[in-house]
Amino acid sequence: MIEEDNVNGVDVNTTTALKELELSFNQEDIDIVKYICWLVSDRAAILVSICTASLLERMNRPETTVAIDGSLFKHHPRLKSFMEKYIAAMAPANKFKLMLAEDGSGKGAGLIAAIASRLKKLQAKAN
Repeated sequence: MIEEDNVNGVDVNTTTALKELELSFNQEDIDIVKYICWLVSDRAAILVSICTASLLERMNRPETTVAIDGSLFKHHPRLKSFMEKYIAAMAPANKFKLMLAEDGSGKGAGLIAAIASRLKKLQAKAN
């Protein structure tokens, strides 16, 4: 993954990808490809964070765990940290935690709903 090159300060994955495409390239081309990948990753994090921050603000809960399923969130070296930064900036009054939910399709949604229901009951008893 090219973003791993950005994290590690190397060009290994970028060079491999360009060679697999049978392209001729120089260091400037490598730097441009790495920059474009960073821009796309950053923009993706911003778009998802806007939606997440909006939901957090509407829910108005003291603390929320956001379960996220998907290979991009799982494998991207910086997506989670990008999202944490942007969500915190857009919804500063809301505490949140981003959590990987790897079980696929509807299982995660059912589990999260069950946990949320249980937490709501516990909070009601505490009040």
